[in-house]
Amino acid sequence: MNVLVIGAVVLDIAASPVGAAASWREKQWINDVKIGIGGDAANQCVHLASLGHHARLAACLGDDENGRTLLGALEARGVDTGAVVLDPDKKTGTSVILISEDGERHIFSVPGAHRQLSEKQLPESLLDGCDAVSVASLLNLPVLEESGMRRFLGKARERGMPVFGDLCACSEDMDREQTLGLLDLFDHFLPSSYDVMNLTGTRTEEEAARALRGRGVGTAVIKCGERGAYVLAEDFAGRIPARAVRAVDTTGCGDCMSAAYLSAVLEGAAAREAAAFGCAAGTVCAGYPGASDFVLRREEIRNYIEDGS
Repeated sequence: MNVLVIGAVVLDIAASPVGAAASWREKQWINDVKIGIGGDAANQCVHLASLGHHARLAACLGDDENGRTLLGALEARGVDTGAVVLDPDKKTGTSVILISEDGERHIFSVPGAHRQLSEKQLPESLLDGCDAVSVASLLNLPVLEESGMRRFLGKARERGMPVFGDLCACSEDMDREQTLGLLDLFDHFLPSSYDVMNLTGTRTEEEAARALRGRGVGTAVIKCGERGAYVLAEDFAGRIPARAVRAVDTTGCGDCMSAAYLSAVLEGAAAREAAAFGCAAGTVCAGYPGASDFVLRREEIRNYIEDGS
């Protein structure tokens, strides 16, 4: 399947394990510092490519050393970067990620060129041959969201292709009504629990899913981390559990889950089955360092679904 993924690409610098800030000294030893691919759209593309799909990334990078490093790394992982724009006037987004011994993380990010992606960088020809479109970084594409996203995704819908969406962390200055007004464009929307409750002003995953459906979302899949997911679709409403696992690094687990869910839907799975596949993929991701440094394999996902091994 051919999937166009739109959104953020970030250079991740991850340090692990890092203790609580109260224990920090001027200098201390840790086990590892890794530099790799990050950003919702980039992570989705890498995982989709690992699952055998043709993943085309539409994004902005700075025309700088970090941007060129990311471009080469993405191409090495089989991602089609033909729609990636290098902007000489912007710097590439970069994140420093501090990972604790239990795999949880704190992320410090520099806003980068990906936030400047606009409609002029998304010609309708990008939709030619596509089977689906995924907006991986809603709320992190302010220029496109303000003018252009509705027109571009409307063209995708006119061509009969499903549109998937994921939500970035909600900031204090976000335009809630603008974002809520775009939700009717999405056939499948997969935000994290905290972010979607913040966006919709709800207090539970069930309330948030109903709010999304009320705004026109086809299928709402609320990602709940180690608690799995809550799904509200035409033919199913309920929770999909996640397997218990000792987390190495939870960075990018949500992006992995979204990619696997999208893959399963394109291959004919109903929402419940696709969410189970996605939750298992997120569990696999938690067992590896890095957001997408490892190769996501179907057999490993199926092992978690079948017996949790």
